Amino acid sequence: MTTHGVTALNPSHFDEVKELEFIPAQFHPDAGETGAIQYHLAQPGIVRVFIRPKKRRFLAIRTLADWEPQSAGEHSLAWDGKDERGNVLNPALYCATVQAQPLRGTVRREDLPLDKELHHEDMIAHGHGRAHAHTLHEVDKCHQLKVSIEAPSPTAKITGTCQIVSRVAEEARGYGREVGHSARYYVDYYLLHEDKDVGAVATWDWDTRNIPSGMHVLSVACCDHHDHMASDSMVVEIENP
Repeated sequence: MTTHGVTALNPSHFDEVKELEFIPAQFHPDAGETGAIQYHLAQPGIVRVFIRPKKRRFLAIRTLADWEPQSAGEHSLAWDGKDERGNVLNPALYCATVQAQPLRGTVRREDLPLDKELHHEDMIAHGHGRAHAHTLHEVDKCHQLKVSIEAPSPTAKITGTCQIVSRVAEEARGYGREVGHSARYYVDYYLLHEDKDVGAVATWDWDTRNIPSGMHVLSVACCDHHDHMASDSMVVEIENP
């Protein structure tokens, strides 16, 4: 995969292009404009493309391709500047991540440099880091999660300590049914708290006393420990003395 001069999927089989900008670099979603993510696959593969706040790797606010098989050649995906809830965002604050791996059925587990030190058998050594081998995942479990914030209400004014409740939809839990989930809590896209082992429902008591009064973006991101993730965000109003 090549995109903006960055080469991936050839020669490496497990590649990721981060902080990918949009074309055009600035567009106006509130006026109906869209931006595009363009890339080239040197060979067929499965591809994930998701939108996230800049410098926030695990906060996927919109998924455009969810480990979908794609042919070799040029590809372009449009983003309308909205999150999963349909909220209009400022594209200048966001970027895209593009990931590509071999088509399912084209590689064998025994041929991959699996990292035996980890308890996830699909983790492979990848350069100086590690990557999940989505190409080996069960198809019915290899998909984005669906996360919703159930509390607080977006219309409530929050003072002091507030309990945040989030839920991963049962039909989208995938590997989470077997290994659970992690939950990360962000305010204005800054990570405040993480629980690494929760079930479908996660809770956290958020002490807002150090948060300035006013409107803030509350986000909860969940992952099933096999690199399938999603998030939900809402605008909340903090009212502290």
